Amino acid sequence: MRDDFLRWRTALDEAALQALIGTDSLRIEQSMQDWVMVHGFNGTSRLWRMPAAAIRRGSVFEVTGTGVAELARRAAQGEWLGERTHEGFGHFRLDEVLPGITSDPVGCDEPQAVEDDPTEVIAAQTRQWFDERKALAKPPKAMERKPSLSQWFDLVADLERGNTEAIRDRLNPTTAGAKSWGHADARAILEKLSNPAAYSASQRRHHLTCGKSPTASLRSPKHFLLLNPSGTTGRAVLAGYRVKSALNLRR
Repeated sequence: MRDDFLRWRTALDEAALQALIGTDSLRIEQSMQDWVMVHGFNGTSRLWRMPAAAIRRGSVFEVTGTGVAELARRAAQGEWLGERTHEGFGHFRLDEVLPGITSDPVGCDEPQAVEDDPTEVIAAQTRQWFDERKALAKPPKAMERKPSLSQWFDLVADLERGNTEAIRDRLNPTTAGAKSWGHADARAILEKLSNPAAYSASQRRHHLTCGKSPTASLRSPKHFLLLNPSGTTGRAVLAGYRVKSALNLRR
């Protein structure tokens, strides 16, 4: 988010939060926050993006006032705060109690199975692929051939256009330039992507959670706003899934 001079904010104060939400009925009692520079890559122009400052994920604000109801409404409808929300910025969670911080008892009589956010699951899986195939992100050694970053983005573009032969053409290359897809790590990724149904099924996980929903009740005078509790940014579409980038070459 920006200030009145269109500069990136490196701190979220009460006035800025009120302006974001459009109400003056919200107060920040205390906060624990930090900021970070965000870098990225423009897949259309294939150039690095200008870095931007953002409030660091995990920042926490103790907020009070009737404006909390507007925060709860936004969270329930997936309306996030600030700029570039379509990239994953500005996500927040509203809690009445924080474990280890507040003394209010939280019941756990009726555990509820909750599915992971699909985009988070895919981003985590992609990160695992990258950790297992780090050789793809390193400069090639002598006589070694592997796909370049531009080739990965060409694959993303083909998949976005619905090219059903995108994976098969690279698994069975017919041109000299496509021979680099024969690299063992690159081929392993292509084989994973060639069976999206099996990959999707392998990601079905459930977590047991206890306590009340963050937006279930607004009677408590104090609430805690957590920014981007588990957000991801800079996703691209790969084989019908939303992931951080082609093989997550830049986190």
